[in-house]
Amino acid sequence: MKILGMSVFFVSFLISTIVCLMVAKWKENKWLGLGIGTFIQSLLLCSAAVIFAKVAPQTFLKPAEGLFASLGIFVFPFFIPIFLCLQFYILEYLRKNIWNT
Repeated sequence: MKILGMSVFFVSFLISTIVCLMVAKWKENKWLGLGIGTFIQSLLLCSAAVIFAKVAPQTFLKPAEGLFASLGIFVFPFFIPIFLCLQFYILEYLRKNIWNT
C-alpha cells in the first residue's frame, strides 16, 4: 500500500506540474498556470484520499508508525501546499533561466 501511495503522490505532482508549465508557457501568466496546476493537483489528491479510504480503511485506522502516518487519510491533502511551493520554484526557475522572460 505504501508503494501505491507514493506513486499517487508522484503521478499527481508530475501531471499537475506538466499542466502548470504548459499553461504558464501558453498564456504567459505564471499565476494562471499555478492556479490550474493547484486545482488539478487538489482534485487528484483529494480523489485519491477518498478512494483509499473506501478501498482500504484499515490502513488508516491502525496506530501511527511514522512522521506522516499519524495524519491518516489526511496525508494526501496535506501535500497540496508542499507541491504548490515546489511548482512555484520550478516555474520561477524555468521562467528566469530557460524562457528568459
